[in-house]
Amino acid sequence: MLMRISYSSLETFQTCPLKFKYQEIEKVKAPKSKEAIVGTAVHNALRFYHGTGPLFPGLNETKEFYRAAWNSAAVSWKNADEELAYFKDGEAMLITYCSLHSPRDATILDLEVKFSASIEDASPSETHSLTGKIDRIDKNEDGTIEIIDYKTAKRMPAQARIDESLQLAIYHIGLKQRWPELRPKKVKLSLYFLRHGEKLSTFGSDEKIGETKNRIVSLIHEINKSDFPPTPGPLCDWCGYRSICPMWAHKYKKSTAAPKENELQAIISEFFSIKDQERNNAKKIKDLRKCIESYYDSEGLERVFGQEGHISRVLQKRFRYDLNTVKEILEPLGLWESVISLDAQKLKKILTSLPSSLAQRVNAARALEREFKIITLSKKTKGFQNVKKT
Repeated sequence: MLMRISYSSLETFQTCPLKFKYQEIEKVKAPKSKEAIVGTAVHNALRFYHGTGPLFPGLNETKEFYRAAWNSAAVSWKNADEELAYFKDGEAMLITYCSLHSPRDATILDLEVKFSASIEDASPSETHSLTGKIDRIDKNEDGTIEIIDYKTAKRMPAQARIDESLQLAIYHIGLKQRWPELRPKKVKLSLYFLRHGEKLSTFGSDEKIGETKNRIVSLIHEINKSDFPPTPGPLCDWCGYRSICPMWAHKYKKSTAAPKENELQAIISEFFSIKDQERNNAKKIKDLRKCIESYYDSEGLERVFGQEGHISRVLQKRFRYDLNTVKEILEPLGLWESVISLDAQKLKKILTSLPSSLAQRVNAARALEREFKIITLSKKTKGFQNVKKT
């Protein structure tokens, strides 16, 4: 199916397919998050800071612009103190940025650059449309063209994440679409982390552009085949669709039969209690085993006796085979396929280390084998949550 898509929507699909469905297909409006209010106001202020030359504004003028751009009515604040804390958070990022960078030091080619690029899909023969908006494009003294995207995130990713960033690779495609005749020495792709005053960069190439286009087409194929399952995770706390998501339906259920609900709450409490006991017992067993093994070693024993019975330590051996040798022996007999199987967990780990083009080829060969559901526990504790699968 022909698709018009952006990086943000692709990221949404990878994070939670159901959120993608609500947002991109069903067009369900969700309330803005408080973090989004901060991000929008900060981005607008930085555009003002860099985009109003030759008499560029100073810090105070930029702070005033930020105050005017603050959309207080867009979300429901718990109280005035909460709103002030968010406002000050964004203002602090601007103060840090302006103290480190003068708008006169940069040669900016454009700000908030919208683009629409064509992505060819060979199977079926279609042309998809990739859209986006780049915060800033600079021309550096060494002749490189630099794409810069501002980030208000609290954490900085590892350099490897930057090198494989789908967002930056898509922006490189947008740059070539906007200025196809541009021939820079290099294209530098950067994420600027405003909270930390730090920039992480990588370099683009025609090879990466080709890999990115293949990656986008692969994701579009996944979208077209998807049943859009919910994928709960840490980002659920900031999702505007929780009230209609099936993973949160029970929490937002307005009315229910009291006896039935009371019975369920008792069952849940008992379940958590038993799992707590199970974890405590597992720890106790581990500690007791260490004590017994220490006694074995100190006394030169392999079995100890108590009133309830005895506990033995028995040597076991597991062997690893030279698979190439085994294959040479069994393959002519037609027995090799019966003894070797693919380890999905090991393959999953290997995929993370492969170039994206090879990983896509491997993923294209996969098929759904079976579906099943697991139960997870998430117990509230001070400062963090423990999640246990069973």
